[in-house]
Amino acid sequence: MISTRTTICGRSRNRAVLAVVGLLAGAAACSGQNRSTTPASSSGLAVTFALTTSALPTCGTSQDGQVYYVWSSSNFYVCRGSTRTWVQTNLNGLNAAVSVTAVNPGSQCGAGGSSIAFGLDQNRNGKLDSSEVSSTVVVCNGSTGAQGPQGPTGAKGATGAQGPQGTNGTNGKTGVNSLVRLDDEPAGANCPAGGVRIEAGLDLNGDGILSANEVTETSYTCNAVSTLINIVAEPAGPNCGAGGQAIQTGVDANHDGTLELAEVQHTSYVCGACKADPDCVEGNYCAAGVCLSKKGNGASCLDGIECVSGNCIDNVCCGSACGDCHSCASGTCTAQTDLTPCGTGGTGYCAAGVCSLKKVNGASCLDGIECVSGNCIDNVCCGSACGDCHSCASGTCTAQTDLTPCGTGGMGYCAAGVCSLKKVNGASCSGAIECVSGNCAGGVCR
Repeated sequence: MISTRTTICGRSRNRAVLAVVGLLAGAAACSGQNRSTTPASSSGLAVTFALTTSALPTCGTSQDGQVYYVWSSSNFYVCRGSTRTWVQTNLNGLNAAVSVTAVNPGSQCGAGGSSIAFGLDQNRNGKLDSSEVSSTVVVCNGSTGAQGPQGPTGAKGATGAQGPQGTNGTNGKTGVNSLVRLDDEPAGANCPAGGVRIEAGLDLNGDGILSANEVTETSYTCNAVSTLINIVAEPAGPNCGAGGQAIQTGVDANHDGTLELAEVQHTSYVCGACKADPDCVEGNYCAAGVCLSKKGNGASCLDGIECVSGNCIDNVCCGSACGDCHSCASGTCTAQTDLTPCGTGGTGYCAAGVCSLKKVNGASCLDGIECVSGNCIDNVCCGSACGDCHSCASGTCTAQTDLTPCGTGGMGYCAAGVCSLKKVNGASCSGAIECVSGNCAGGVCR
C-alpha cells in the first residue's frame, strides 16, 4: 500500500487523492459549452493531484473546468462538464514534466517513499528543470504488511551427480574368532526331557577352546516331551457327587511310558448323572442329573432337600421349620405382625405371631381378615358388606336414618338408608346437611 503526503505552504497532510494548489504559468481555465482542450492563460490555476485516472472523481457540472494532474500517465486532465468526461490536455501548448527523487525513511515517511515534483516544460527540453517546478508531492510507502501464509513445498529437484570416491581407510586390527561348544543337558528346569546345551563366545586368548569365562550366550535344544493321559474311576464324593471318571495328565519325566502319580500335573473330572438324591454323597442333592452341594441358611430354595437344615420357608433356606404366622426372609424365623390368613383352610388370621380363629358376626374387629364373613363394618364383623347409609352395630347391616354425609366427596346425605344428592339453593330442606351450601334456613337451602 502507498500513502501520499503533499507539502503545501509549509504544511503537510496525508490523503488518497491530494489537492495541490500551484501557480502554473500559462495555465488556462475552461467553462461553459464548446470549450477547447487547451485552456486559456491564467495567472494561477488550482490543480488537483491523482495517482491514477481511475482515482478521478465523477466529471459533472460542479467539476466543470477542474484540472487534475495524473501521476500514472504524467498528464493533465480537465473536466468537460457538457460531456461529463475527463479530457487529456496541455496548458498553453506546454506538456507536463515530472521529476521523482527517493525519500529515505524518517519523520517525513516512516517507510520511505518518493518526492514527486511537477510543472510545465517551459523550455520544451523534455525534462523538469528546478525553475519549472510548480508543486511537489511526497508519496510515502505503506508499512510492511503481515507475512502471508507459507507456500506449498516445491517439487523435489533432480539427484545430483555422484561425487568422487573417497580414499580408503586404514586396515583395522585382526579380529578374534567366535567359538561354539555343544554339551549334553540333563533333564531338569532347562529341558524337562533333557537335550543339548549350546554355548557361544569369542576366543579371547586365542587357544581355540571356548573357556567358561569366554561364554557370552547359552541356549538349549531340548528333547521332545511325552505327555501321558490316564483315566481312572472316581468314586462318589466331593469331586463327583454320583461318582464318575478322573482324567489325569502329565509329562513322562522318566520316559518309562507310564504316567505315575508323581508325574500327574492336572486332573479333571467327568461325573456321572444322578437320578435321585440318594445317588449323591451326603451333603449333596440331585438336580437335573447333577449332584449339587446343599445350601446354607438364607440361600434361595424351592424345596427343603436343597437346604442343609432341610427347611425351605418362603423360598429361603431357614434354620428351623418356623410355623403359622412366622416367616423366614433371612434364614431365621420371625413372627408375622400383619393380618394374614393362617390355619387349616385359612380359618385363622395372624396377629403378633399367633394364629387366631376368625370371628363371628357381631364381634369387634379391625380388618375383614379377622371375620369369618370377611366384612369388618364400623369395627364390627358383619354378615355383608353393607354400603352407603348403612351401619353394622350388631353384625347385621341396618339403614341409617340420621342425616350423615355420603357419596363421593361427601356430595350426598343419608336419609332412610338411601344416599341422596345434596340440594341447591332454593330447594326445601329439613337440615343443613341436605344443602350444597350447608345452610338451611326457614326450611329452604340458602
